[in-house]
Amino acid sequence: GWLSVGAAGQMLAVLPAWVFGWLVAGGVIYTLGAIVYITKIFNFKPGVFGFHEMWHIFVMLAAGAHYVAVLGVAI
Repeated sequence: GWLSVGAAGQMLAVLPAWVFGWLVAGGVIYTLGAIVYITKIFNFKPGVFGFHEMWHIFVMLAAGAHYVAVLGVAI
């Protein structure tokens, strides 16, 4: 999680900047998803499509961002 901010300098030294950017983007998206879940905002149609479903969308987007970062290192 955000504890890795302490190692940001070391990560920037060994990772391409764009990979680091995707890692940060994923962290920000996960955090936004947590805020949506905790505050229960974006409750568009409760019981059908609400804050919980929005949280899942944020999780998928964040996981996708981290996947791109890992792919960038692996290839």
